[in-house]
Amino acid sequence: MGHPNPATAWVGVALCCFFATACSQSDRVWEAEHHFAKSTITAQIQSETRPVLARYASARTRPVGPLTPPAGNQLSVRVPLPGGVSPSAALLVRPRLRQRNRWTRQPAVPAVLDADQMLNFTVSLPKKVAAKIVVDAEVFEAAPKGRILHRADPFLVPERAALEFGMGVLEAASQAGDVLFSVEICPEGNCFLAFEEVVPAGAAGWRDRRLSLRPYAGERVHFRFRARLADPTSKALSLPIFSDPRVFVSRPRAPKPPNVILISLDTLRAQQLPSYGYPRDTAPFLREKFEREGTKFDHLVAAAPLTVPAHMTLFTSLPPSVHGLRTNFGTHPLAESIPTLAELLRNAGFATGAVTENGALHARDGFSRGFGRYLENKTPQRAGDAPTTLAKARDFITAHQGQRYFLFVHTYQAHYPYHPPDRYTELLPDPDPVPGLPEDRQPAHYDREIRYLDDSLRSWFDDLDSAGQLNDTLVIVTADHGEEFLEHAQAGHGAALHREVLRVPLLFWGPGIPAGRSVDAPVAQADLLPTLLELLDVPPSPHATGRSLVRQIRDQTPLEAAPIYSEAWLGTAETANLAKLDIPQPTFAVQLGDRKLIRRTTDGGPEYQYFDLARDPEESLDRFREQAESASDLIRLADAYAARAHMETRRRAPAPAHPGLDPERVEMLRSLGYVEEPAPPEPGEPTR
Repeated sequence: MGHPNPATAWVGVALCCFFATACSQSDRVWEAEHHFAKSTITAQIQSETRPVLARYASARTRPVGPLTPPAGNQLSVRVPLPGGVSPSAALLVRPRLRQRNRWTRQPAVPAVLDADQMLNFTVSLPKKVAAKIVVDAEVFEAAPKGRILHRADPFLVPERAALEFGMGVLEAASQAGDVLFSVEICPEGNCFLAFEEVVPAGAAGWRDRRLSLRPYAGERVHFRFRARLADPTSKALSLPIFSDPRVFVSRPRAPKPPNVILISLDTLRAQQLPSYGYPRDTAPFLREKFEREGTKFDHLVAAAPLTVPAHMTLFTSLPPSVHGLRTNFGTHPLAESIPTLAELLRNAGFATGAVTENGALHARDGFSRGFGRYLENKTPQRAGDAPTTLAKARDFITAHQGQRYFLFVHTYQAHYPYHPPDRYTELLPDPDPVPGLPEDRQPAHYDREIRYLDDSLRSWFDDLDSAGQLNDTLVIVTADHGEEFLEHAQAGHGAALHREVLRVPLLFWGPGIPAGRSVDAPVAQADLLPTLLELLDVPPSPHATGRSLVRQIRDQTPLEAAPIYSEAWLGTAETANLAKLDIPQPTFAVQLGDRKLIRRTTDGGPEYQYFDLARDPEESLDRFREQAESASDLIRLADAYAARAHMETRRRAPAPAHPGLDPERVEMLRSLGYVEEPAPPEPGEPTR
């Protein structure tokens, strides 16, 4: 086979709509055949995290301060070189300044090491410094002379193949200078320039490109990914990077749905939806589209009453005590040995993407693993921004038309603090207020946020449907946990395990999903991963603890009763008038059919509450004293589960920890009402 020689090699940008045009025939779909980047090696540019060929070694210095600002506008800092970076490398420093608990990043500068291997850099101060300051810096091992080279392993090129990759410069060095990116294809020892493009200094975000590999079909080739400063005489340091190179192959479309969209509506309890019996018209779209045209599970039980542990259970089919992310302020990432839903689908050929809000599902915790695109939409002035998040999600769908994809969408729109548009006050007037809750925490505002969210989803679905972008797409709507409005003397969520925080919606819609079907049996969040894998004809995960629900969806096969467990580890709760209450933790719950037991921790040993859900679905009457014998099997289950949870906690203790929570993430979580967090560091200690 002949190939272009270096003198006449095609050099340029592949068409943006390559996959869409190449797959305009509905009988074919693009699937990822090969990945060159591990999903555990990632980098972030402008809140979007991606797998990369290699990351730059980096570390954060110890904080210096609090300091009294000097008279001038420059502050000289001298700190020990942090572990994790080599003193012999070309080092780039990006300082950070904190005033009144707000951090401001500075432009990156080359580092200077003195004879004592101490790091020296200068921080520019604002014109007005209102308080004492704390300074630290992130230190990078930069590409020597702005040049990197990645040589991918040899790969046999299939028929109808294309190479997709992204490129960008980490924000710390985005102003260092123009960067020349290039890709060479090397069959039989000869290398040909296939792509070349200059990314100008200051360019924002990732840039995606696609190249046809048809001339190399049937040959064994390797790829060289190169980047260097466009000015060969420049002495600047840069941080260019390639993201997630993949080889896609066009294959005949399988009968299974090629695409799946999983939507998580954070803090949405099922009992607040008309599909689940609520009398107020909070979600007419979900009722019309998903209850009437799809299949509804009446009793999905959350694994935890917090965002991070519940979502990680969705992603891994493991309990919080096993996957290890028990609260929103975890300090240990998910173990690399545990596969996620996105990783399993990525390995099965899906293009994978996610759009989340406000940093709770942090990439560093392991939530980005398996996602080729992981975008965090940060909305610090309010809890959620569903219209913007959904618009970004549609951008992913549009960019991946013709490919088989998995998209995860997460919004905090229904989470406190509530700021629905004014027009929803007239649409959903105030009912009687709940005594003991301030006006801004009343469930009437929650209802309006849900209706605003429902309207946003309707508009999004209508736009996608009219453009044909929902064809052959399976859509699942669920939530991580619910919300308490003093039904059991607590407000918010996180520390208790009653119905209002554990019963959440689960709705399926799309090809192969029966219309108007309801499944009454209780199911667990851990069941979602095995269910999706079976629906998409992907091999099951050996780690999953949940059960596939496909037979219940398709032919209403009765589901055998099995214990469903939930955990709470957050030690602070809000009560009437938002008084703070410290709660000994952990708390565990087990539900078996229509019976439920809650196991609470006390100084004198465990205490139990027992509920007959068939007669008392609101869990208003604790029957433990009068029916302790009837609850004996649940006591044994709860005690055994608690013992396993504590054993898992002790086993995980030596796992490598994060360098600490990013202060911006702490502020995001604080704005959402989460008050339990690690104590701020003392001067000279690592930041958390």
